Amino acid sequence: MSVRNSCTSSSRPSRASRLRALSAASGLAIVLSACAGQTPAGTVQGALIGIGTVSQQGAVAAWAKSWKNAHSGVSIAYSPDGAEVGKTALTNGLSYFAAGDVALDSSTASNGQSACGRDGLISVPVAVVPVGVAFNLGEIRSLQLNGSLLSGILQGKITKWNDPELAAANPGVPLPSIDVVPILEKSPSDVTRAVNKYLATEAPGSWPDSSGSEWPSGTVRANEDKVTDVARKVDDTQGAITVLDTAIIGSRFSVARLQFGGVYQDFGNESTMAAIAAGETVQSVPRVVEQRLDGSKGYALAVLENQYFCTRYGNDATASLVRSWGESVLSRQGQRDAVVYSSSLPPSEPTTAAALKQVRAITSDKR
Repeated sequence: MSVRNSCTSSSRPSRASRLRALSAASGLAIVLSACAGQTPAGTVQGALIGIGTVSQQGAVAAWAKSWKNAHSGVSIAYSPDGAEVGKTALTNGLSYFAAGDVALDSSTASNGQSACGRDGLISVPVAVVPVGVAFNLGEIRSLQLNGSLLSGILQGKITKWNDPELAAANPGVPLPSIDVVPILEKSPSDVTRAVNKYLATEAPGSWPDSSGSEWPSGTVRANEDKVTDVARKVDDTQGAITVLDTAIIGSRFSVARLQFGGVYQDFGNESTMAAIAAGETVQSVPRVVEQRLDGSKGYALAVLENQYFCTRYGNDATASLVRSWGESVLSRQGQRDAVVYSSSLPPSEPTTAAALKQVRAITSDKR
């Protein structure tokens, strides 16, 4: 049976055109690895098990498409039970990889030596998902917010859209004298973590220092159980404001320009890709690669998706299976599919090169 190589171009011109436009607009190439470095087709077989965040579910499905096209004898089962469940399963030998929205710290990366060998785990960035501040102000489509203003809105300190501070940040915009209505998801989420991190940096004097996946207690009006309910209520509520990832925002909502270090940046793929391209590749912890975003160059509020693997597996077949998955996720075709099907953006080329180095070092030697 013939197997389509994962490095061939998409058979649908419209998708290829869309990806070329994204790349050309920002100057960030999606070329992430040489095809010659990937595990040869036909040499990998087996069933892969992964556990992690709900937010990676769509991207995993997209990556699985590329992987299975390149390796006809593989399958994958992914359970969106959360990053902590995934990491526990991985270190106990109950899954082959885990997925989460933060890079591992040094203590976590050293875990799982019985299942993963003496070096424990590796952590690599696999995608960047922009997060936007969506609002419903009728005909008003343009809005600027800095960290202090967003903090005041989410804490209920700014209650009217024509508040003098909002008006000062939006000269010439006819802001109405209606209530500001924050509508946020109750459940912990990677989007909440990203916003907490942004506000802790951009509004350190007014936002509680929080990097968790829950809203700080008593600071916001988190009042919907599901993100789909949040989106629907914003649609139906004049004066509403919320935070959503780019897949949900689509072309459905107006989205604010945000300030990063004194510079206002537009929300969108082009601007986020500029922040990715200018961002640093950080390896402050052994076997942990991090992608940083540069808010002076582009839009830098985003979920940074990661995957975690053992450095060593119990046998050659399992090590080859996991290694081929990681290579495919970080390949040109894998990242193209993630852009098209899940609205994820690729890490930078230097970050991906560093991530591939870690993935390709996965072995079956547990000594």
